[in-house]
Amino acid sequence: MKQFLGKLAVVSLALVWIVLSNANADNVPKHAEGLQEVLITVNLEDQRTQSGVLSVKKGTKNHSTLVVLIPRYPAVFRPVVKNGILVRSKLKGNFLIRARRHLVSNNIISLLIDCHSESGPVCELDYQSSTQRQEAVHKLIPKVLELSPSINKIWLIGTSMGTMSSAFMPQHDK
Repeated sequence: MKQFLGKLAVVSLALVWIVLSNANADNVPKHAEGLQEVLITVNLEDQRTQSGVLSVKKGTKNHSTLVVLIPRYPAVFRPVVKNGILVRSKLKGNFLIRARRHLVSNNIISLLIDCHSESGPVCELDYQSSTQRQEAVHKLIPKVLELSPSINKIWLIGTSMGTMSSAFMPQHDK
């Protein structure tokens, strides 16, 4: 009987390990499948911060293009990255956030941009079109280049109100 109970305990532990392993695999949100992600945060003036989520296709390197993604109103998504994936944000159903996995490839990585830390619940239109917004986003780029120094092109993509930032940033870049 002791031998049977010992074998049962080993089988039970093995089953628990298999279930836990599969549970972790199933916890990857569909929008993050195949991605390796990191939250990048830089300091701005007045104790504010600027954050972005860098998304890279797993197993790739030597990327040539960075796609900077600026989501729609309210443009504040407060990302939470755990174990290398974006697991939570205030703009959970946003098209641009969900679509990033289709944009990244062997050559292209993406940087999803949040509004600065003190923006409140809405990234105001006057800020989105400002030089300060452009400067805050530009502070993230050297951090991306540290992780992926082969980048030689940067594209801006905005949806809805996020197009305010993507349209004005090049105009502020002197």
